[in-house]
Amino acid sequence: MRLAFFNVENLFARAAVLNVGADNFDPTLLDRLAGLRRELARESYAGREETIVRMYQRLDHVITISEERDNLLRRDRQGRVVGLVAKGRVDWDGGIRLREARLSQQNRANTACVIQAIAPDVIAFAEVENRRILERFNEELLGNRFPYAMLIDGNDERGIDVGVLSRFPIGTVHTHIFDERDSRRIFHRDCLEVGIQLPGAPPLILLVSHFKSRRPGRPGEPDSDLLRRHEAERVAEIAQRYDLRGHYVAFVGDLNDTKEREARTLQALWQVPNFAEALESKFPAMTQEQLWTFYFAPERLPQKMDFMFASAPLLARLKNAGIERRGMFDLATRSGGREQSLPTVTGREDAASDHAAIWADFDFP
Repeated sequence: MRLAFFNVENLFARAAVLNVGADNFDPTLLDRLAGLRRELARESYAGREETIVRMYQRLDHVITISEERDNLLRRDRQGRVVGLVAKGRVDWDGGIRLREARLSQQNRANTACVIQAIAPDVIAFAEVENRRILERFNEELLGNRFPYAMLIDGNDERGIDVGVLSRFPIGTVHTHIFDERDSRRIFHRDCLEVGIQLPGAPPLILLVSHFKSRRPGRPGEPDSDLLRRHEAERVAEIAQRYDLRGHYVAFVGDLNDTKEREARTLQALWQVPNFAEALESKFPAMTQEQLWTFYFAPERLPQKMDFMFASAPLLARLKNAGIERRGMFDLATRSGGREQSLPTVTGREDAASDHAAIWADFDFP
């Protein structure tokens, strides 16, 4: 069973009408959309029916109209719009909704290339907008490799959440978005907790999180080092609810800090008995800098910020592990020429992510 984690750097939906990077983008769409909105806001549609229908038909590929009781548009038996039912704005309830664009940008294609290269059975993510986007990414760019998807909206105001795609059924699901400490929510996204039903084996309990950024917080907000320490301590508590000598438990995430930084914000995780970081365990002679997953620009240093912890019985089944960095931009420079970016990664804007993906193989009978 191959388990992976990847911060995919803002896997968000984009409305088709705003998809300026698409080859078939029409710059007049926004003006036409504004025009339709004005027409639909009229008190009376008298003498404007054909104009409104024609405007709608020209925008049908990028919008839908939500109607309560279908009382705006008249359709024929084939479902085509042929006229209006409403006489004016007061006659119908609803509004215009924007259709989502396909996930066809080069950076998302490169993200998919990284995942296909890893070929995981279970992969956890950071920075995904919602579960539907995760499902669409799987459908449109991963060939429906994963039948099961889970994501719960977290606490981040920007909507960057953690989620899971799995080839195996997802059984139990728990969220920790409401966990508090000192009257403040602990997790800035979530610590998603899912039970993966492995074939012929006990379930894998998978914890996924994305800790607070190292950027300064808002005025009055506690120091970000303290907030990450609280997150690490809470994950340690959650993990220790399980028998780490008998249960298969893993914790993966972008922890936005390093093991060795002076602040020692993550130390609680290394203090949990029978719980160890998988890549460190597989490559004990390698330094944290050699195991880097992120290039921290302010310090111009490669740093390991993405981690995978495993309980003792899971770690006993560890056979291999690795770091997939080829989706990152300018990898040759950052690796001293030892590695190369994918040929399709030609700039920051089309990089798969600013993070590497990590993976580990666990041998199950």
